Amino acid sequence: MPATIYSLAPAKFGSTVVPVKSVTISAGILAEANGHSGNPYPTLIRVSGGDPKVTLVMPFKPAYDALGFSVTKLTTFEVWLAKFSDFIRSSSTDHSKFALSGSAVAAAMITGIAVDQDGDLMATVDVVPIADTATANPLALGTGALPTLASQPALYTLGPCTINGTTVPGMISAGIDLGQILVPQRSDGCRYAMAACRVGATPRAFGEHGDPVTLLGTLTLDGVAASSNLVQYFRGYNATTGIVDTGATAISLTMAVGRAHPLDLSTVHGGLSRLGLEFLPTSSTSTHPIAYSATATVPTIT
Repeated sequence: MPATIYSLAPAKFGSTVVPVKSVTISAGILAEANGHSGNPYPTLIRVSGGDPKVTLVMPFKPAYDALGFSVTKLTTFEVWLAKFSDFIRSSSTDHSKFALSGSAVAAAMITGIAVDQDGDLMATVDVVPIADTATANPLALGTGALPTLASQPALYTLGPCTINGTTVPGMISAGIDLGQILVPQRSDGCRYAMAACRVGATPRAFGEHGDPVTLLGTLTLDGVAASSNLVQYFRGYNATTGIVDTGATAISLTMAVGRAHPLDLSTVHGGLSRLGLEFLPTSSTSTHPIAYSATATVPTIT
């Protein structure tokens, strides 16, 4: 009998079905080989528990709509594997899912976003299951019917950036490392974390620019403080035609306080010069230093 084949299917955050591009499930088993008394080989593999984690790559907007830039408590979470039968997806309810077990919950958060020229703006999401008992794995494998997306996800691609109100055309790639610091807590000899806290975040926006001379004229070799703000735009695709839209259909991410720095300038024979840049936003309150808008208008590039 041949092996059963599975592939990707939508996931669920609470009652919301979300699109995904990839899923990685890490069992995070905490194991160590134990030897003693001069024995040449281990006599026992000690397993003290596990730190399971699920990482998803998915379109940015549905990720942000569900989670924002902080951390969200999920009481329902599912990732699905679609079973194939006779070369196509099974029409039965025998697809596989990984879901929270018992009364376990999960801490879910976007850890980063990125896009290149001609690419789709994607978010990386970490989901950390939190157990409800000391010995039961917070993830369980089950079966059922595949969830169905209510609609196709809104998609976005790269746009320009403005630095202190000035548009500097030439962005080739852009992204943000949200620098999330989530600390799961294991104690009392429990096998799995039964609590966790997001103690903070150190976000960093980054990108690569195709006009290093003009960009350096703005940033200088020492970098600049934000006298106005840095805004990174992401152009929307028309949901019907698939063509990149014009008008107020873009996403903008605005960083009002912080510093912008040039990174490495590189050039090679037969290629074009590139300059990396980063923006380090700050906030003196509990408000996230990156402000999101889904109705932005991209500056005109002439």
